[in-house]
Amino acid sequence: MQKEVPTKTVPALPKAAYRQDVMEYSIKYDKPESLKQYMSSGKIKEELEECFMNQATEQAKRGAAEKEKNPLEQKFKELLQMLEDQERAFKGFRVKITDEMRERDNLLRKMNERIQMLEILRNITEEQEEHYMKKEECAKREAAEREKDPSEQEVKELWQKLEDQRRLLQGLRAKMTGEIREREKTSAGCV
Repeated sequence: MQKEVPTKTVPALPKAAYRQDVMEYSIKYDKPESLKQYMSSGKIKEELEECFMNQATEQAKRGAAEKEKNPLEQKFKELLQMLEDQERAFKGFRVKITDEMRERDNLLRKMNERIQMLEILRNITEEQEEHYMKKEECAKREAAEREKDPSEQEVKELWQKLEDQRRLLQGLRAKMTGEIREREKTSAGCV
């Protein structure tokens, strides 16, 4: 079985890059003897040195770019970490504030309920006080009337007794006057 050798089109590259591509191609697909012959010439040595120098320069550039990239990546990671820390702190703060607001709302609701209860009690107390005052006034009036009534009753009873005694006295007077007249008549008739 024969290996298929890929044909390679030569792109428009700089001379050193072209030589490097040719060398890589030769190393892969050519026989080692031809490589030795190629390497033995002095021109090749210069080209290889130039190629290695170019590779070293490119690698140094890449390294410098990586070094520049690393601090930026590090700074990006630090900023990202700071942002995540701030987000966690904010979430914790928000939870804490939310809990405090709930506690204050509960406390405010309880205070409003207590205020309403106190207002109701105050209204009840005022109503009871008014009712008590009215009751007390009524009791005082009734007591005064009771005190008045016995006096008036006693006065009425005394007037009644006085009237009875007057009538009795008038009746006795009339009787005595009648008896005195009869005696006078009888004594005048006896004479």
